[in-house]
Amino acid sequence: MSNTLSFQARHNGQNYVFGLLTGYRDPPAGVSIREGIHYNPYFPGGAITMPKMLNDGAVEYEDGTPATEAQAIFIPRSFCNLELLKQVL
Repeated sequence: MSNTLSFQARHNGQNYVFGLLTGYRDPPAGVSIREGIHYNPYFPGGAITMPKMLNDGAVEYEDGTPATEAQAIFIPRSFCNLELLKQVL
């Protein structure tokens, strides 16, 4: 499924994908997660097999834009917005 379809398939899809990609955390006290599983409160049930994909400082922007997780998802999210707009027009 393309990211554009992922955005369309979920209620408030853009925010869901943003939360999913930036929401990895240590599990809260009392929550145990098996080896190879990651905790992400934005994923239904909180346990997800997909590892964290984004990290601060993973890329370098020529214009000095801070290389944060949030910035790394901004460009593909904007692209998907454009693709959704094209479908409406």
